[in-house]
Amino acid sequence: MLKVCSFVGESEVCSTVSLYLFDTMATIKFKVLTEMREQKRRRKDLKFGFVAISTESKIVLCSAATNLDQIIKDSFFVMRGCKSFRVDIRIFVEVLNDTKIFQTSPFEYDQDVSKNYLHAPPVSTAEVHGSPQKKRLSVSGEVIQVYPVSYGDDWKRRDVKIGHGTLKCKLWDEFAEKDVRVGSQMSFTNVTVNEYRGTKTVSSSDNTELSCLDEEQNKKTTGTRNIVIDGYNVTGDTTELVTDVGEVLLAPKSLVEGLGPISSLKFPMPIEISAEAGKILKITSVVENILHELDVAN
Repeated sequence: MLKVCSFVGESEVCSTVSLYLFDTMATIKFKVLTEMREQKRRRKDLKFGFVAISTESKIVLCSAATNLDQIIKDSFFVMRGCKSFRVDIRIFVEVLNDTKIFQTSPFEYDQDVSKNYLHAPPVSTAEVHGSPQKKRLSVSGEVIQVYPVSYGDDWKRRDVKIGHGTLKCKLWDEFAEKDVRVGSQMSFTNVTVNEYRGTKTVSSSDNTELSCLDEEQNKKTTGTRNIVIDGYNVTGDTTELVTDVGEVLLAPKSLVEGLGPISSLKFPMPIEISAEAGKILKITSVVENILHELDVAN
């Protein structure tokens, strides 16, 4: 076991990892999983990198000083004379000046390993606190607090708290400038678990994706489409309608009553709706071949 420490701003970040050194003239056979791209927050002499998977179904994180034109996504290679070491379940590879790269034939590997790395499965904020360090996962929740951006010589970071303030997400570099607002429902995919002084956090990686679930839901519930209503719930002047796939839409009570007394409506009921951000503005229903078209009064 090895204690690895680094400084971020004025804070010392330490973690204990299992470290296994390989021969500095290692030979590794792998499949390329991502395009070659410029790396963030890496050594300045290793500006480029890509992700691969080995014949042992281990994730291989490769770094190089220059862009390797022969590295193409989904291709298979043998790399000879590289510097390699393992940290926990990951293999880190440095391409040296005299490293040789050869094309090779495809091989079988555990596709679940590559899938879970590139598209980390979603977990709850509570599950994050029980996850091991360096585990990749995806998490979502309501944004409770957004901190100002912190700057260093060659880095920037914004911290965000989600899930009733129980989990801090550290967004590095370009992710620090993303539009994250208090009260919004956000999804953070492909983030990495870290621990400092007994507290678990997650940090963005090179292929992290941030998305606003509120905006995605609005897109899904905007436009004209056919749905099947399975039931309703009236609260004041608003009616909640639940579809046969569990989607909940809002409609003015007066609009629904235009179809007939709500208590006498027969479900399931196929209808055509026009909606915006989950709120129904127009309903066209076919009941015994009679069309009822209703619009919200101006």
